[in-house]
Amino acid sequence: MRLNRDLYNWRVASPLFTPAETLPRTAGDERNALYAHIGVRRLK
Repeated sequence: MRLNRDLYNWRVASPLFTPAETLPRTAGDERNALYAHIGVRRLK
């Protein structure tokens, strides 16, 4: 199954986390912006 193999592939998820950090912040949702920020930091 492709899904299981890519489940922890942070390199593939990188393009998803970057906009996910800015969207909640512009909506005023600091909690989810923090979660996305942690995800971006985990990629580096």
